[in-house]
Amino acid sequence: NHLPVLPPGMRFTEDVFIHAHLEVARLLLGAPEVRGIVSASWYYDPAVSDLSPHLNFLPRIVAENGGLLVEVPLDRSTREHALIGSRTRREAAEQGRYRVRNYARLWGREPFLAWAERQQGWQLSMPIQA
Repeated sequence: NHLPVLPPGMRFTEDVFIHAHLEVARLLLGAPEVRGIVSASWYYDPAVSDLSPHLNFLPRIVAENGGLLVEVPLDRSTREHALIGSRTRREAAEQGRYRVRNYARLWGREPFLAWAERQQGWQLSMPIQA
């Protein structure tokens, strides 16, 4: 999955994360051959919470619900995305107080679907049907 660059003034919130991932869960229900979800981003770095506390839910939700976070090599694009949307992170990086790191998120099918089923509203949404 992929998160596009958000317009200025918009923040990636826990509610948006949950809603988007409930849609992913619905898709997984119709694709039993898919074993889980994988993505990588700077915002899964647990150290980001110190500079951008509004993002602390990202590594927390994954780690507390059966997912695995693993540091992977950083590319230029990921570094740019980590710094473009936050003056705080950009200044901390310039001052050597923050080093952008890239973390892969691996969330197996069973623990991911178990997390989804515990979310409020999971049963209220209409499932996608082919």
